[in-house]
Amino acid sequence: MNIRLVFASLCVFWSIPSSAQVAGEFYLEKATFAPGEPVFLYLKLVNQGPDAVEIASDPEQPFCSGNSITVLSDSAVTPQCPSFRDSGCVKNGPLSTPPPLQPRRSRVERFLLNFNHEINAPGGYWVEAKRGDPGVAYSKLHFQVDSNLVFPSRQLATWVDQLKSSDREMRLEAARVLASLGPQSIQALLLGFSNDPELRRYAPLAFHRLNTARSLEALADLTKASGPGTFEQLEAARYLAAISHRFPALGGIGTS
Repeated sequence: MNIRLVFASLCVFWSIPSSAQVAGEFYLEKATFAPGEPVFLYLKLVNQGPDAVEIASDPEQPFCSGNSITVLSDSAVTPQCPSFRDSGCVKNGPLSTPPPLQPRRSRVERFLLNFNHEINAPGGYWVEAKRGDPGVAYSKLHFQVDSNLVFPSRQLATWVDQLKSSDREMRLEAARVLASLGPQSIQALLLGFSNDPELRRYAPLAFHRLNTARSLEALADLTKASGPGTFEQLEAARYLAAISHRFPALGGIGTS
């Protein structure tokens, strides 16, 4: 059930107040990736003015901090923008606010493209990125997922180890990466996300990307919690609805 079309789910561009003294540049660290490898888009911001500037950051929802990121496979004609992303930012605590960017200094942010897009299938992809007001930063970049390459297991182990970091932002980044990649070699670890209060919000994505019989049952279980609908319930229901639409024979999973 690999889906070759990448969903450009960050089509909404939220412009936030920004100073003309800040310039930016988007870039990729390389042009070719292995299937199952995390793909990061980097943004270098430079304060060209005389005053310090405060810039909020949201690595999970780039549009909430003034960025628009759209990814499309070479074979797709137009990006698709799921309506659930159009309704606004999902609150998971306050936006990260790094120290003010001082004059003549720079800072690099990075966004995990796999988190909001399925880009595991071999082939070419385009990423179009914008930052803030027109002219601050705009790039259209191309990269390739090469089926002849292998994502090293030692790099995956590094992300697993990062889940144990004493730094909350580091733990959440590791959870985002692992949930987005959904490697079956760590299925037991990913299934445990639903029992971890801090990582539970990543469980629906992790189960969806795992795409095994066990993970689909776990995805269905997330929809059964009592009380008002939680973020995890809604996300799990959305993924199950998408699966049922594409594969009607699976529509009854977890409902008996």
